[in-house]
Order: sequence, then C-alpha cells, then structure tokens
Amino acid sequence: MAQGENESFYLRWRKALTALFAALFIPIVYLSIAHGVYEHTVLALFNLTVAVVGIWCFSAISVSSDGLVLYRVNRLKWGDIKSARKVSFLGLSYVLIKRHKGFTWWLPLYYEGKRNIQDALRSVVPNGNPLRESIDEV
Repeated sequence: MAQGENESFYLRWRKALTALFAALFIPIVYLSIAHGVYEHTVLALFNLTVAVVGIWCFSAISVSSDGLVLYRVNRLKWGDIKSARKVSFLGLSYVLIKRHKGFTWWLPLYYEGKRNIQDALRSVVPNGNPLRESIDEV
C-alpha cells in the first residue's frame, strides 16, 4: 500500500440492517398516514433516514500506512497505541486498543473489504507495534 493510500472496510450486514429498519418503520408510517397524523409520518421517515445513513456512512474503518480512521470520525496514528489485545464479545472478534491519550478503542475485525482486515493491518502496522503483535497471535 502506497503512502497515504486508504483501504476501507464496512459492516457486513449493512443491507440486512437497512431492510430490518425499513420493515420496522413501514408499519409506523402506514398507521400514521392511515390515521392522518402526518407529523408522526415525517418523524418516522426522519428516524428511518438517520438510521440508514448512520449504518451506511459511519460503519466504516479506513486503514492506511499512517494509521486508522474508525467510523469516519476517530483517528489513530500507529505510534499512539499503548497496548492491544484480541477479544471476543457476543461471538464477534475485536481488538481492544489502549491509547496513550484518550479512550480505549474496540476495533471490529468482522468488517469486510477487498481483503481480510487482519491482512490489511499486517501489511501496514509497523513491526514492534502492540497492534501488530496482537494480530499476529494465533
């Protein structure tokens, strides 16, 4: 990966979650239209839009030679990592990343991209970095 190039990973279940939210909100929209309560229709459509946009836009991880961008908001340079360890929560794999300053990150390893997220991290995380060591563990 060239300097500054990003590789993106997304939540695997984006389509299924979108369908689930649509299925949950359709009865609300139908009932509010049927009863003439149009304010509820607007609020239900607004909530559905926010949920779907959140799922599609913010459930992303970018990996580059400079560091990570988690959920398009949180940025992390490789040198900021204090410790890292793999954990499983509800059957989903994560890496708990403790930073020198700031909150602990839960980096999801179940996001999908052109290749496996662990392979992408192995290719860019510097040797000796705690994240590299936790990913290389079997």
